Amino acid sequence: MSDQPEQPGFETATSNREIRERWKLPADADAASMPLEKLNPGNGDWFERNKALGVFDRLRAEDPVHLTEDSQFGPYWSMTKYDDVKYVDTHQHLFSSDIMNGGIRLGGRPMAEPPDAMFHLPMFIMADQPVHDEQRKVVAPMFTPTRLAALGELIRQRAGDILDEVPRGESFNWVREVSVELTGRMLATLFDVPQEDRHLLIHWSDTVERIGDPDYFETPAEGFNEIWKCFEYFNEVWQTRKSASEPGEDLISFLAHGESTKNMSPNEFLGNVLLLIVGGNDTTRNSITGGVQALNMFPQEYDKLRDNPGLIPNMVPEIIRWQSPVAHMCRTAMEDVEIRGKQIKKWDKVAIWYASGNRDEERITDPNTLLIDRPHARQHLSFGYGIHRCLGNRLAEMQLMILWEEIMKRFSAVEVVGDAKYLNSSFIRGITDLPKRVIQRLRITVVDVFAEKPLAGNQLAVVLGAADLSDDQMQLIAREMNFSETTFVLREAADEAQVRIFTPASELPFAGHPTLGTAWVLTAGQRPITLDLAGGRVPVDFVDGVAWMTPPSVEFKDPVSTGDAAALLGLLESDLHPDFTVATAVVGPGFLLVPVKDLATLKVARFNIDKLHEMIKLGRLDKAVNGIFAFSSEPYDNTADYAARMFFEAGDAREDPATGSANACFAAYLKAAGRNASVSGSASVVVDQGVEMSRPSRLYLDLSEPLRVGGKVQPVLEGVITV
Repeated sequence: MSDQPEQPGFETATSNREIRERWKLPADADAASMPLEKLNPGNGDWFERNKALGVFDRLRAEDPVHLTEDSQFGPYWSMTKYDDVKYVDTHQHLFSSDIMNGGIRLGGRPMAEPPDAMFHLPMFIMADQPVHDEQRKVVAPMFTPTRLAALGELIRQRAGDILDEVPRGESFNWVREVSVELTGRMLATLFDVPQEDRHLLIHWSDTVERIGDPDYFETPAEGFNEIWKCFEYFNEVWQTRKSASEPGEDLISFLAHGESTKNMSPNEFLGNVLLLIVGGNDTTRNSITGGVQALNMFPQEYDKLRDNPGLIPNMVPEIIRWQSPVAHMCRTAMEDVEIRGKQIKKWDKVAIWYASGNRDEERITDPNTLLIDRPHARQHLSFGYGIHRCLGNRLAEMQLMILWEEIMKRFSAVEVVGDAKYLNSSFIRGITDLPKRVIQRLRITVVDVFAEKPLAGNQLAVVLGAADLSDDQMQLIAREMNFSETTFVLREAADEAQVRIFTPASELPFAGHPTLGTAWVLTAGQRPITLDLAGGRVPVDFVDGVAWMTPPSVEFKDPVSTGDAAALLGLLESDLHPDFTVATAVVGPGFLLVPVKDLATLKVARFNIDKLHEMIKLGRLDKAVNGIFAFSSEPYDNTADYAARMFFEAGDAREDPATGSANACFAAYLKAAGRNASVSGSASVVVDQGVEMSRPSRLYLDLSEPLRVGGKVQPVLEGVITV
């Protein structure tokens, strides 16, 4: 490797745009009506317009061994049937891959001797036996089951990191943000180069395929100059690895120390590096993208996957068949051969179309449908057959399987939200842009809390599995539900859960009925649980059908005057109960506790929102106060001890049917006042609230130590919310 090829100049090269325009298909080109002899399946326009499969449908039906005489690649034969593709691929003595015989791409032609040019790049995929086998064996240890197993956790960690970083609820380029990222990080690992250089590897892979793409390079010269940079980069790596006393466990080290590769020419070294880069990128990258696209095209299969993620190992080879990321390989006939009555002469170029063979109706049932539970899914052509079967096929499958496992853990759907853009290439069947957004279909349960019967009490929505939701998404969902509170379960274990509470306007550190309702949803009222809330940890237990919580400690603040308290309820000072005091209490949210003289007064109370704003502005009301809790010692009936109403400002809402946090403050208030006994004869103090709203609610206050607030929970509905 001491001799370096001289970097060629291409100042007079024809522009890629001129070449593309010369062979451009008419805008209305239709494979079904075009004269058969004019069909050139190798024209990249068919692939860019996503019409190539229609070309192959016609050829399989009318001319499965098809001769294209006039093309930008010269004349070539097309094998479009499964069995014919496999036959050519497995008879390497009849059909050569060697670069000197024309190589594996359309346009390659036999050569008497190697040209003195940098872009003549031998590689073992373009070699016949024994050279192919000798060089392939050098890098094969990278893909043993033991080594792949060791890579599994790394792939899973990276897949999770990548998916956790994608935007939520908005369109993004899946190719760039997910497919390229996962494959790029793996390439950097296989070559043992810095992860920050992974985008260089992807760029060089794209360069090989898009060297003639006018949207990528103006001239082929620009592309070859980029390939030169690839050589410079890896030549330095080669020299370092070759001089190492102990060979490394990476692809370059394998090449640098392998008996059949350590003395390669610079061109052959670069060729094999590019082969390994492209091979490690294109199959995985385009199958990742194509799989999401296919599941969107066949939503019944996505439903099947959601119902049974255990189908992923079978789905992956079916996706690879469906996508056929390598559309074709070429061979050169080494002797006269007859296939399906067609006479193929020695030195004729033969394209074997994996993309067509994978849709052969004679070998594959319903081939144009993605079936994630398809029997014998691995019997596709995408990895090739014979000595050239894809060396990294198991790694590609493993990356896809792990990625899909991580996708299904996080998202109920990845939704295509725009048109795909396809690569203008008949070699790599690639997607360059696919706008998508991740969809979370989260389970949601609605319950009525502090309700003695269904459709009473205070409504609560509980969203499960909400760890990946942003603050903004939680707030939007709470606003959409428009209940007094909605809770979001971020983390759930057997005896505890992390939960956040949102009103339609903001987040709360603690609230009573959301705590009890969420605990009931998580346990069905069958076992104790502790909720980890922003305001602290709150234990919840269930006794005889009643959910009991131990709220955070209550702190009493400076009270307001009785006149101000009465005015907040549209009442006179004389309307307040003389034996009870006005109090300000805080338990996360804060409440002004206002005693009224009787039930009739409680019923006519009206929240004076203007007075509230005035008192806040003048500093006469503690900023911690979230609501006005009015209560009467005259209950609605003799089964309760107190009647109550709770007024607050939150959008259009002015009254709450049941407020656990306010009643926690009320319990502390009663205990401090020595009013521990239940007049109704209940073991607990019973408070009825929400009657004036036609949402009758009953709350139980245990004034022993520690204070507890309880109530019954009634299930209302279960469903799914899409985010």
